[in-house]
Amino acid sequence: MPILLPAFLGLCFCQLISGDVSENDTVVVTSSGSIKGMRVQTRFGALDAYLGIPYAEPPVGKLRFQKPVPHQPWRHVLEATRFGKPCHQWTSYSYPSKIWVANEPHSEDCLFLNIWVPHPKPSVSVPILVWIHGGGFSIGAGSSDLYNGSTLAATENVIVASMNYRLGIWGFLFFPPEAPGNMGLWDQYLALNWLKENAAVFGGDADKLTLIGHSAGAASVGFHLLSPISQSLFDRAVLQSGAPNAPWASMPPEKTQERTIHLIHLTGCYDSVQFGELAHRAVGWPRPSPSSQSLLHMHGIADCIPPCPITP
Repeated sequence: MPILLPAFLGLCFCQLISGDVSENDTVVVTSSGSIKGMRVQTRFGALDAYLGIPYAEPPVGKLRFQKPVPHQPWRHVLEATRFGKPCHQWTSYSYPSKIWVANEPHSEDCLFLNIWVPHPKPSVSVPILVWIHGGGFSIGAGSSDLYNGSTLAATENVIVASMNYRLGIWGFLFFPPEAPGNMGLWDQYLALNWLKENAAVFGGDADKLTLIGHSAGAASVGFHLLSPISQSLFDRAVLQSGAPNAPWASMPPEKTQERTIHLIHLTGCYDSVQFGELAHRAVGWPRPSPSSQSLLHMHGIADCIPPCPITP
C-alpha cells in the first residue's frame, strides 16, 4: 500500500494558542440536537471546532458487523469539545511514523464526526471539505494530528470535516447474513449524509461538498464515486495516493469468506450466537500468531467492490 505524505498538509499540525470559548455563540441546532463547540484561536486566525459528534448508534451488541444506525436525537446540549475515541484497530509499527496511527484509546463506540468552521461564521454559504483517513482500512482515525482541519478553516474560508469509520474485521467482515460486509463504507455514507443534511447550520453549502481521501481513504472516495447511493451526497472528489481499482483495495467475496472461516476456526465462534463475539475473541489473544494478526490487520476482511456493492 502506498505510504505518501499527503500534499494536503494544510490540514495538519495547527499550533493552538488559546481556546477562548464563548457561552452561547458556538451552539448550533442540528437534526440530531443542539451542539456546543469551542472557539479556537490559532496563529492563522479564529475558528469554531465541533469535535466528537456522534452520527451513529454505537455499533455494539446486535449492531456489531451490521450497517450503522443513525444516532437517536438528544434533548440536551451536546458538548462537542473533545475528539471521540478511534475505532478498534490493530496497532501497527510498520509505518515510518506514528502520525498514521490513532492517537487515543480505541473503542467500538467510535462513530464520530469532527467539524472545523471559520469564525466569524460565514455570511454566505461556503464549501465543505470532507476528509476520509487512510491506513489500509485497518488503522487510523479522523482525530489524528495529520488530519486536523483547523488551519484550512482559519485561512481558506472553507468548512473542514473528518470522520471515524469501522476498520478491519469490525468494518469489513463478510459472512452473510451475520456480517453483510462493507460496514466501514456504510459508516462513511452515513457520516456524509449527516453532513449534507446539516451543512447549513454550520454555514456550509450542501451543494459544494468535496470528498477527499488519502490511500485507503482515496479508495473509499472512489467507491463512493461508483456507488449510485453515495453519488448525490457530494459534488467533487479528490483521490490522493489510492484508487478503488488498486490491487490492495478490494478482494472477491469468495476470498473474504475464506478468511472469515479461518478466523472463525481460530476463535471457536461456530454458531450465530457466538459469532457476535468473534472480534472480541480475536483481539483477546495474548500472543496472536502472524496468520491471525494478518486477518485482523490486512485492509479489512471484505472491502469489496461489486459483486459486493454499496446497495440498500
